[in-house]
Amino acid sequence: MSIKIAKASSSDMKKIEEMYKKLYAGDEKQTFYSSKLSLTEFKSGQIILTAKDNDKIIGYCWVVWYQHIKEKGIAYLEEIYLEENVRGHAIGKAMINKTIHLLKDLKIRTIYVAVGKHMKDAQKFYKHICFKESEEQWFKKEL
Repeated sequence: MSIKIAKASSSDMKKIEEMYKKLYAGDEKQTFYSSKLSLTEFKSGQIILTAKDNDKIIGYCWVVWYQHIKEKGIAYLEEIYLEENVRGHAIGKAMINKTIHLLKDLKIRTIYVAVGKHMKDAQKFYKHICFKESEEQWFKKEL
């Protein structure tokens, strides 16, 4: 494998959107699924990185921030995704490290990620790369 991690280009977005939709297939009513994964349409700030093996996209990392909380130094990791056959090779960690480097340049000092209680592999991954469990709770109300 010859992995390169870089900011997504306009030409990368179609493949990233395909991966995103595949991830949420069958769950199209979810808010995240209907959000706009776009380089140009997001109203505040974002970073979208790709992981490529040669020129094939094998994963992406999507981080967003809203102006009113960016001033507090906060961003949110919306998605990190790697194709199953390339997991366990430190590619996800490399994408997070590159993201952290870019966020620090923007004066962002805290990154949050919501991980469902049922997502044991994701919890293990975040703990492995030194994310800490937060005191904050995520709440929702079905309408």
